[in-house]
Amino acid sequence: QSLTLTIIVSDSGTPELSDTSIVNINIVDVNDNSPVFGANSYSGFVIEGTGMGHIVTVVSATDADAGVNGVIGFQITGGDVLGHFSINSATGDIATTSIQTDRETTSHFSLTITATDNGTPPRQTTTNVVVIVNDTNDNKPIFSQTAFFI
Repeated sequence: QSLTLTIIVSDSGTPELSDTSIVNINIVDVNDNSPVFGANSYSGFVIEGTGMGHIVTVVSATDADAGVNGVIGFQITGGDVLGHFSINSATGDIATTSIQTDRETTSHFSLTITATDNGTPPRQTTTNVVVIVNDTNDNKPIFSQTAFFI
């Protein structure tokens, strides 16, 4: 953003003399705002065994800074040690990877998502995403004992 000012100066003499000057002011944004998520927390679900690329949920954030200072990138920074999920750094889409989930092993994931702006120095904010793993009928019944007496 820029401003243009016209400055006129004059004296009180006879004849009155004056001069004019134009001043251009360029306003440069300072990275003084952190990203703000659209919600305090997010949730989603995935059916166990779902293949790669299934969108679980989408996070979003805004930054009041202008230009590159307001451009936000997303990362999964916690809760996904085995890499079951990925995040599109530009859109915030959280999707499954080729590592399939198993409800009998893990019923839910608590992911930490970090939004970081491109300012210098960068500013960041985190939020939580809970992903529930829904069960499918993927295990046959097992007898609790090998012999039964009637």
